[in-house]
Amino acid sequence: MRAADFDFSTIEVIQRMFQALSNDLGNGITEEKAGWRSLIDFGIEPSDQSELLRRSIVERNSRGQFRLNFRNTRIRQEFKKFNQQFEQLDCFFEDTEKLNEAQRILTQITGILQRTPEYWTYIIALGWWRMLELSEFPAKIDDIFNEGFSPEDWMIKAPRCAFELALNIASKYGEIDGFKEALDSLERQGVHTSQSFVPLSLIGQDEVQKVMRVLKWEEIKEELADFNVKMLGFLWTLYFVSQNENLLPSSAEFSLKLNQMMWNNTENIFEKKQQDLLSNLGNTLERLNERGIIWASDIVRLPEII
Repeated sequence: MRAADFDFSTIEVIQRMFQALSNDLGNGITEEKAGWRSLIDFGIEPSDQSELLRRSIVERNSRGQFRLNFRNTRIRQEFKKFNQQFEQLDCFFEDTEKLNEAQRILTQITGILQRTPEYWTYIIALGWWRMLELSEFPAKIDDIFNEGFSPEDWMIKAPRCAFELALNIASKYGEIDGFKEALDSLERQGVHTSQSFVPLSLIGQDEVQKVMRVLKWEEIKEELADFNVKMLGFLWTLYFVSQNENLLPSSAEFSLKLNQMMWNNTENIFEKKQQDLLSNLGNTLERLNERGIIWASDIVRLPEII
């Protein structure tokens, strides 16, 4: 029985098997248990059973149930009509693996902070560095000129202050020597990060102080409550590690699941609801806006996935 020999009813059977897999996986059933049905459920005639098994188009479990043998690469070549469905399954399984690993990291980091509060220093340093580095350091052009920067200088030098500014925030919560110490702290706890991520070349402290004055950094710090600082550090560290380990899902469905996982852990740590945390941060940014620091919301912000 070649692929070309299958009649329309057999193609419908394969479609039913794909649908069974999709339904089960969408309902949270694991890959090992998903898609198994009886012959009757798929509309497979008993006379076709042996041929389908022989050609490895279907597989059978110990309970006498059947499902599409979707891992068989030869079948994928034979049934190119279903390329899109196979690709969707591949994306689903890949995103599932990413989500499981992301959950492990979330649990690991949450556990570290609950057992060893001193680690907040490292989490804040890493999270705030990533948040600042990905900002465009918006500021008033007059303030930029007043500190001796040209617009071109500002675009080059301000981002190089990202980790110094992050250390300036984190040092309130403990001692930390530098970026590598923050990364190493996670490595020691089993949270792996790639050493390819390093801060941009640092600049002198005089330049850092100028950047802080342009941004009105001390005023921004004054308005931020401790849990604002920690929440942003926590969420941005999770984002940094997830991105660095290629764990950000490709599908909107799994991105939403990752978003929910992150917020569930955040709520547990701070014992506050997401709405309350967001409302407080929003009120803080509004106060800064009223003080004329309108660029604060473009610097102090949540990761896009959140």
